[in-house]
Amino acid sequence: MINPSDKRYGRAGQSGDDVGLREKLDKMSAAELTEAMELALDTMTEDTYSSELIDAYLEALERKSPIADEPDVEEAYAGFQRHLRQLVLDSLDCPAVPAKPRGIRRAVRIGLVAAIAIICMFGCMIVAQAAGADVFGAMARWTDTVFSFGKITSDGAVDTPLNPSEAEPGRIVDEEAEYATLQDALDALGIAEVQEPAWFPEGYELRSIDITAMDDRGGVYLCAEYARNDESVLFSIRSYTDIDTTQVEKIDTPVTSFESEGIVFYLIENTNNYTIAWATEHYAYYVAGSVIPDVLEQIVLSIY
Repeated sequence: MINPSDKRYGRAGQSGDDVGLREKLDKMSAAELTEAMELALDTMTEDTYSSELIDAYLEALERKSPIADEPDVEEAYAGFQRHLRQLVLDSLDCPAVPAKPRGIRRAVRIGLVAAIAIICMFGCMIVAQAAGADVFGAMARWTDTVFSFGKITSDGAVDTPLNPSEAEPGRIVDEEAEYATLQDALDALGIAEVQEPAWFPEGYELRSIDITAMDDRGGVYLCAEYARNDESVLFSIRSYTDIDTTQVEKIDTPVTSFESEGIVFYLIENTNNYTIAWATEHYAYYVAGSVIPDVLEQIVLSIY
Protein backbone atom coordinates (compact mmCIF):
# COMPACT_ATOMS: atom_id res chain seq x y z
CA MET A 1 0.00 0.00 0.00
CA ILE A 2 1.10 3.56 -0.63
CA ASN A 3 1.67 5.20 2.73
CA PRO A 4 -0.41 8.40 2.83
CA SER A 5 2.00 9.91 5.34
CA ASP A 6 4.86 9.49 2.85
CA LYS A 7 5.95 12.98 1.85
CA ARG A 8 5.99 11.94 -1.79
CA TYR A 9 2.30 11.04 -1.81
CA GLY A 10 0.72 12.63 1.27
CA ARG A 11 0.18 15.80 -0.72
CA ALA A 12 0.48 14.43 -4.23
CA GLY A 13 2.18 16.63 -6.74
CA GLN A 14 4.62 18.20 -4.29
CA SER A 15 7.51 15.87 -5.16
CA GLY A 16 6.88 15.40 -8.86
CA ASP A 17 6.89 11.61 -8.46
CA ASP A 18 3.56 11.11 -10.24
CA VAL A 19 5.08 8.77 -12.86
CA GLY A 20 6.48 6.44 -10.20
CA LEU A 21 3.14 6.39 -8.39
CA ARG A 22 1.28 5.54 -11.59
CA GLU A 23 3.69 2.71 -12.42
CA LYS A 24 3.29 1.27 -8.94
CA LEU A 25 -0.50 1.41 -9.08
CA ASP A 26 -0.67 -0.03 -12.61
CA LYS A 27 1.12 -3.17 -11.38
CA MET A 28 -1.75 -3.87 -8.98
CA SER A 29 -4.95 -5.71 -9.89
CA ALA A 30 -8.36 -4.08 -9.60
CA ALA A 31 -9.05 -6.02 -6.39
CA GLU A 32 -5.70 -4.95 -4.93
CA LEU A 33 -6.34 -1.34 -5.87
CA THR A 34 -9.77 -1.41 -4.20
CA GLU A 35 -8.38 -2.97 -1.03
CA ALA A 36 -5.41 -0.58 -0.95
CA MET A 37 -7.62 2.48 -1.41
CA GLU A 38 -9.88 1.35 1.43
CA LEU A 39 -6.86 0.78 3.67
CA ALA A 40 -5.49 4.19 2.73
CA LEU A 41 -8.77 5.81 3.70
CA ASP A 42 -8.69 3.95 6.99
CA THR A 43 -5.22 5.20 7.88
CA MET A 44 -5.56 8.79 6.66
CA THR A 45 -5.92 11.54 9.22
CA GLU A 46 -7.01 15.11 8.82
CA ASP A 47 -3.38 16.08 8.29
CA THR A 48 -2.41 13.26 5.91
CA TYR A 49 -5.57 13.10 3.80
CA SER A 50 -4.65 13.38 0.10
CA SER A 51 -7.36 13.85 -2.49
CA GLU A 52 -4.68 13.49 -5.18
CA LEU A 53 -3.74 10.03 -3.91
CA ILE A 54 -7.39 8.91 -3.89
CA ASP A 55 -7.77 10.32 -7.42
CA ALA A 56 -4.72 8.31 -8.45
CA TYR A 57 -6.34 5.11 -7.11
CA LEU A 58 -9.60 5.90 -8.91
CA GLU A 59 -7.81 6.66 -12.19
CA ALA A 60 -5.88 3.39 -11.90
CA LEU A 61 -9.14 1.51 -11.31
CA GLU A 62 -10.61 3.19 -14.38
CA ARG A 63 -7.65 2.01 -16.47
CA LYS A 64 -8.08 -1.52 -15.14
CA SER A 65 -11.87 -1.66 -15.52
CA PRO A 66 -13.18 1.23 -17.64
CA ILE A 67 -16.84 2.21 -17.66
CA ALA A 68 -18.65 1.38 -20.90
CA ASP A 69 -19.15 4.31 -23.26
CA GLU A 70 -22.76 3.30 -23.94
CA PRO A 71 -24.17 1.90 -20.68
CA ASP A 72 -27.14 -0.44 -20.82
CA VAL A 73 -30.19 1.20 -19.25
CA GLU A 74 -31.46 -1.95 -17.53
CA GLU A 75 -28.02 -2.79 -16.13
CA ALA A 76 -27.46 0.79 -14.98
CA TYR A 77 -30.74 0.79 -13.08
CA ALA A 78 -30.02 -2.67 -11.65
CA GLY A 79 -26.61 -1.38 -10.54
CA PHE A 80 -28.27 1.54 -8.80
CA GLN A 81 -30.59 -0.86 -6.95
CA ARG A 82 -27.63 -3.04 -5.87
CA HIS A 83 -25.75 0.01 -4.58
CA LEU A 84 -28.82 1.17 -2.68
CA ARG A 85 -29.47 -2.24 -1.11
CA GLN A 86 -25.83 -2.57 -0.07
CA LEU A 87 -25.86 0.92 1.41
CA VAL A 88 -28.85 -0.03 3.56
CA LEU A 89 -27.23 -3.33 4.63
CA ASP A 90 -24.00 -1.57 5.52
CA SER A 91 -25.87 0.93 7.65
CA LEU A 92 -27.57 -1.93 9.55
CA ASP A 93 -24.20 -3.58 10.21
CA CYS A 94 -22.59 -0.39 11.58
CA PRO A 95 -21.62 -0.70 15.26
CA ALA A 96 -23.24 1.57 17.80
CA VAL A 97 -21.63 4.97 18.24
CA PRO A 98 -19.33 4.82 21.29
CA ALA A 99 -20.00 7.01 24.30
CA LYS A 100 -16.71 8.84 23.76
CA PRO A 101 -15.44 10.10 20.38
CA ARG A 102 -12.66 8.00 18.88
CA GLY A 103 -10.95 10.88 17.11
CA ILE A 104 -10.99 12.60 13.79
CA ARG A 105 -9.62 9.63 11.82
CA ARG A 106 -12.76 7.49 12.11
CA ALA A 107 -14.99 10.49 11.40
CA VAL A 108 -13.00 11.37 8.28
CA ARG A 109 -13.10 7.79 7.00
CA ILE A 110 -16.84 7.44 7.59
CA GLY A 111 -17.42 10.73 5.81
CA LEU A 112 -15.29 9.69 2.83
CA VAL A 113 -16.93 6.28 2.51
CA ALA A 114 -20.39 7.85 2.74
CA ALA A 115 -19.46 10.41 0.10
CA ILE A 116 -18.17 7.69 -2.26
CA ALA A 117 -21.33 5.63 -1.70
CA ILE A 118 -23.55 8.61 -2.49
CA ILE A 119 -21.50 9.43 -5.61
CA CYS A 120 -21.79 5.82 -6.81
CA MET A 121 -25.52 5.73 -6.13
CA PHE A 122 -26.31 8.98 -7.93
CA GLY A 123 -23.81 8.15 -10.67
CA CYS A 124 -25.81 5.05 -11.55
CA MET A 125 -29.04 7.05 -11.43
CA ILE A 126 -27.71 9.77 -13.73
CA VAL A 127 -26.31 7.23 -16.21
CA ALA A 128 -29.70 5.50 -16.41
CA GLN A 129 -31.53 8.82 -16.74
CA ALA A 130 -29.28 9.98 -19.59
CA ALA A 131 -29.69 6.66 -21.40
CA GLY A 132 -33.49 6.90 -21.38
CA ALA A 133 -34.79 5.71 -18.01
CA ASP A 134 -36.42 8.04 -15.54
CA VAL A 135 -35.42 6.59 -12.16
CA PHE A 136 -36.51 9.64 -10.20
CA GLY A 137 -40.19 9.34 -11.14
CA ALA A 138 -42.27 6.58 -12.70
CA MET A 139 -40.21 3.94 -14.49
CA ALA A 140 -40.46 5.42 -17.98
CA ARG A 141 -38.15 4.24 -20.77
CA TRP A 142 -37.46 5.62 -24.20
CA THR A 143 -35.23 5.27 -27.22
CA ASP A 144 -34.82 7.59 -30.21
CA THR A 145 -38.14 6.33 -31.60
CA VAL A 146 -40.21 4.76 -28.79
CA PHE A 147 -41.48 5.72 -25.31
CA SER A 148 -43.04 3.27 -22.85
CA PHE A 149 -43.72 2.73 -19.15
CA GLY A 150 -42.91 -0.96 -19.70
CA LYS A 151 -40.16 -2.88 -21.45
CA ILE A 152 -39.56 -1.62 -24.98
CA THR A 153 -40.09 -4.56 -27.33
CA SER A 154 -39.96 -2.88 -30.75
CA ASP A 155 -38.45 0.14 -32.44
CA GLY A 156 -39.64 2.32 -35.29
CA ALA A 157 -41.47 5.62 -35.65
CA VAL A 158 -44.93 5.78 -37.15
CA ASP A 159 -46.73 9.11 -37.00
CA THR A 160 -49.95 7.66 -35.62
CA PRO A 161 -51.44 8.61 -32.26
CA LEU A 162 -53.06 6.01 -30.02
CA ASN A 163 -56.45 4.81 -31.21
CA PRO A 164 -58.76 1.87 -30.40
CA SER A 165 -57.76 -0.12 -33.51
CA GLU A 166 -54.22 -0.37 -32.15
CA ALA A 167 -55.39 -1.87 -28.85
CA GLU A 168 -55.00 -5.56 -28.09
CA PRO A 169 -57.91 -7.68 -29.36
CA GLY A 170 -60.79 -7.99 -26.94
CA ARG A 171 -64.55 -7.75 -26.69
CA ILE A 172 -66.25 -4.36 -26.61
CA VAL A 173 -67.72 -3.57 -23.20
CA ASP A 174 -71.49 -3.22 -23.64
CA GLU A 175 -71.60 -2.43 -27.35
CA GLU A 176 -75.02 -0.84 -26.98
CA ALA A 177 -73.91 1.66 -24.31
CA GLU A 178 -73.59 5.28 -25.37
CA TYR A 179 -72.04 8.02 -23.28
CA ALA A 180 -72.91 11.66 -23.68
CA THR A 181 -69.72 12.78 -21.95
CA LEU A 182 -66.34 11.36 -21.04
CA GLN A 183 -67.26 11.85 -17.40
CA ASP A 184 -70.18 9.44 -17.84
CA ALA A 185 -67.77 6.82 -19.23
CA LEU A 186 -65.30 7.36 -16.39
CA ASP A 187 -68.08 6.98 -13.83
CA ALA A 188 -69.34 3.79 -15.52
CA LEU A 189 -65.82 2.29 -15.32
CA GLY A 190 -65.29 3.44 -11.73
CA ILE A 191 -62.28 5.58 -12.63
CA ALA A 192 -62.31 8.33 -10.03
CA GLU A 193 -58.70 9.56 -10.00
CA VAL A 194 -59.23 11.81 -13.05
CA GLN A 195 -62.17 13.74 -14.45
CA GLU A 196 -63.24 14.87 -17.89
CA PRO A 197 -60.97 17.71 -19.07
CA ALA A 198 -62.42 21.00 -17.86
CA TRP A 199 -60.72 22.98 -20.65
CA PHE A 200 -60.26 22.65 -24.38
CA PRO A 201 -59.42 25.26 -27.03
CA GLU A 202 -62.54 26.93 -28.38
CA GLY A 203 -64.43 24.87 -30.93
CA TYR A 204 -63.39 21.38 -29.76
CA GLU A 205 -66.24 18.93 -29.24
CA LEU A 206 -66.47 15.30 -28.14
CA ARG A 207 -66.69 13.10 -31.27
CA SER A 208 -66.51 9.55 -29.95
CA ILE A 209 -65.87 7.32 -26.95
CA ASP A 210 -64.65 3.72 -27.34
CA ILE A 211 -64.18 1.25 -24.50
CA THR A 212 -62.50 -2.13 -25.02
CA ALA A 213 -62.09 -5.01 -22.57
CA MET A 214 -58.43 -6.04 -22.62
CA ASP A 215 -58.75 -9.34 -20.68
CA ASP A 216 -61.12 -11.37 -18.53
CA ARG A 217 -59.85 -9.72 -15.32
CA GLY A 218 -61.50 -6.37 -15.84
CA GLY A 219 -58.69 -4.69 -17.80
CA VAL A 220 -60.00 -1.86 -19.96
CA TYR A 221 -58.87 0.53 -22.67
CA LEU A 222 -60.76 3.80 -23.14
CA CYS A 223 -60.26 6.34 -25.90
CA ALA A 224 -62.16 9.61 -26.27
CA GLU A 225 -61.72 11.81 -29.35
CA TYR A 226 -62.24 15.56 -29.24
CA ALA A 227 -62.13 17.37 -32.58
CA ARG A 228 -62.35 20.76 -34.26
CA ASN A 229 -62.65 20.62 -38.05
CA ASP A 230 -59.81 18.28 -39.11
CA GLU A 231 -57.86 18.67 -35.84
CA SER A 232 -58.25 16.16 -33.02
CA VAL A 233 -57.07 15.42 -29.50
CA LEU A 234 -57.22 11.85 -28.20
CA PHE A 235 -57.58 11.10 -24.49
CA SER A 236 -56.66 7.46 -23.74
CA ILE A 237 -56.67 5.42 -20.53
CA ARG A 238 -55.32 1.91 -20.19
CA SER A 239 -55.49 -0.18 -17.03
CA TYR A 240 -52.66 -2.52 -16.14
CA THR A 241 -51.69 -5.00 -13.43
CA ASP A 242 -47.89 -5.13 -13.49
CA ILE A 243 -46.63 -2.76 -16.20
CA ASP A 244 -48.23 -0.92 -19.07
CA THR A 245 -47.11 -2.36 -22.41
CA THR A 246 -48.25 0.58 -24.56
CA GLN A 247 -45.54 2.07 -26.77
CA VAL A 248 -45.69 5.62 -28.10
CA GLU A 249 -43.80 6.43 -31.27
CA LYS A 250 -41.54 9.47 -31.16
CA ILE A 251 -38.87 11.25 -33.15
CA ASP A 252 -35.29 11.72 -32.01
CA THR A 253 -35.92 14.62 -29.62
CA PRO A 254 -35.49 14.63 -25.82
CA VAL A 255 -38.38 13.49 -23.66
CA THR A 256 -39.15 16.30 -21.23
CA SER A 257 -41.20 16.18 -18.03
CA PHE A 258 -43.08 18.39 -15.61
CA GLU A 259 -44.76 17.71 -12.27
CA SER A 260 -48.16 18.63 -10.84
CA GLU A 261 -50.22 17.20 -7.97
CA GLY A 262 -47.30 14.90 -7.17
CA ILE A 263 -47.48 13.26 -10.63
CA VAL A 264 -44.71 13.29 -13.25
CA PHE A 265 -45.95 14.00 -16.78
CA TYR A 266 -43.83 13.21 -19.88
CA LEU A 267 -43.97 15.20 -23.12
CA ILE A 268 -43.18 13.11 -26.22
CA GLU A 269 -42.83 14.58 -29.72
CA ASN A 270 -43.69 12.77 -32.94
CA THR A 271 -43.57 14.06 -36.53
CA ASN A 272 -46.92 15.89 -36.53
CA ASN A 273 -48.19 15.58 -32.97
CA TYR A 274 -47.29 15.56 -29.29
CA THR A 275 -48.25 13.16 -26.53
CA ILE A 276 -48.32 13.75 -22.77
CA ALA A 277 -48.13 10.50 -20.81
CA TRP A 278 -48.29 9.67 -17.13
CA ALA A 279 -48.98 6.64 -14.97
CA THR A 280 -50.62 5.98 -11.62
CA GLU A 281 -50.78 2.75 -9.66
CA HIS A 282 -53.33 1.05 -11.94
CA TYR A 283 -53.73 3.27 -15.01
CA ALA A 284 -51.59 4.75 -17.77
CA TYR A 285 -52.87 7.95 -19.40
CA TYR A 286 -52.08 9.42 -22.82
CA VAL A 287 -53.30 12.71 -24.32
CA ALA A 288 -52.19 13.11 -27.94
CA GLY A 289 -52.84 15.81 -30.52
CA SER A 290 -51.40 18.17 -33.10
CA VAL A 291 -51.81 21.21 -30.82
CA ILE A 292 -48.73 22.94 -29.41
CA PRO A 293 -47.28 21.51 -26.16
CA ASP A 294 -48.49 24.44 -23.99
CA VAL A 295 -52.08 23.88 -25.09
CA LEU A 296 -51.79 20.11 -24.58
CA GLU A 297 -50.43 20.75 -21.07
CA GLN A 298 -53.39 23.01 -20.25
CA ILE A 299 -55.80 20.25 -21.32
CA VAL A 300 -53.99 17.68 -19.18
CA LEU A 301 -53.82 19.87 -16.07
CA SER A 302 -57.57 20.57 -16.33
CA ILE A 303 -58.18 16.84 -15.76
CA TYR A 304 -57.21 17.21 -12.07
